[in-house]
Amino acid sequence: MPEMKKCSHCGEFFPETLQYFCKSRTGKNGLHAKCKECRKELNKPYKRSSYERNRESSLKYMSNWQKAHKGSVNTKNQRYRTKKNELPSDLTVEQWDNCLVYFDHKDAYTGLPLKIVSQDHVVPLSRGGEYTINNIIPCEKSVNSSKGNKDFFKWYPNQPFYSKDRELKILSYLNYDPKTHIQQLTFAI
Repeated sequence: MPEMKKCSHCGEFFPETLQYFCKSRTGKNGLHAKCKECRKELNKPYKRSSYERNRESSLKYMSNWQKAHKGSVNTKNQRYRTKKNELPSDLTVEQWDNCLVYFDHKDAYTGLPLKIVSQDHVVPLSRGGEYTINNIIPCEKSVNSSKGNKDFFKWYPNQPFYSKDRELKILSYLNYDPKTHIQQLTFAI
């Protein structure tokens, strides 16, 4: 029959076994002074605050990393996919910065400030869209995900955030003729 041990926190007696007490290098008989239930209750606030601290530092790290790289990883992925499909891929950082300025650092579709910036292909890559200034606009990541590879002219007018003014601004930026839906491409000589 194992000896009984008193929990230093709750004062109850339990058999001196690993079923009721955790191992300890410094405790009497190699066991902690508090029973497992008391230790669990006492650690709950620490675990919660530790989780919150780690989450905050993780978010802080991610935002600093994103600022430092300015979407360079996304750009590399986009270029790889367009070159793989043998499509033009010449969007520069300066062109992207000018695009953001043109749309006032707001989502081109919703007009709201960008929280998580993404580059939307108006004509999706899967439908032959290029990674050029004539096909990329700034967009909130969640809106970009909802658009997927849908056709702009079918998708955008059916959205709750649709605005005729924003549609014309997008088409103007991309050199589209709104009446014919034909893009007036500019060629470098």
